[in-house]
Amino acid sequence: MASRLSIRRAQVQVPDTCAWCESIQDVNWFCNDCQEALCDRCFEGHQRARKTRNNDVVPIKEGNKGGEAVLPEVCKTHRGKTCDLYCSECNIIMCAMCLTEKHKQHAFKNIEEAIDSQKQYTQDRLKILKSKSDYFNDNLSKRHEMNKSVKESFDVIRQTVQTQRQKLKAEIDSIADSVLVELSFLVEEEDKISQTGLSIA
Repeated sequence: MASRLSIRRAQVQVPDTCAWCESIQDVNWFCNDCQEALCDRCFEGHQRARKTRNNDVVPIKEGNKGGEAVLPEVCKTHRGKTCDLYCSECNIIMCAMCLTEKHKQHAFKNIEEAIDSQKQYTQDRLKILKSKSDYFNDNLSKRHEMNKSVKESFDVIRQTVQTQRQKLKAEIDSIADSVLVELSFLVEEEDKISQTGLSIA
């Protein structure tokens, strides 16, 4: 339900600070639409402002006497009428006269029924969102575990390759050393043969 379904609620405690200027002097008014306490000076400005001039402002004690009771919105088109109906097609609250004048063929509900429906809808949506959030978090956790496992596998492979390289290098060095030793031996033998031949000659 859109934000135009504005239900005014009275506070449990009487505010003693003006919401506009934060004064604690002459705080005698309460706007049920804004849910704000007002001092006498700010009350006048509140009544002149375009966005708030039609708001329902009452003496502060009246605005707080109902505890958490829902107070019906006053119709801005038909003075003195309360908006106790909700037009499902236009998504607005309205009074009985609004219904007969502009919303005759529209589907409508009692305001309390509309509020209950909206509460149920919101709760259902929250359950769906929580389910999706849990699913996402679970998948994210699994992905992190998978990434960790893959990284660990890479580390093992990298270490194995390094170890094998060292082993192969050691084997190659050993073979090269053996070949060089054998080559040196052959060179020495060749020198001896050459020296023996020269001596005979």
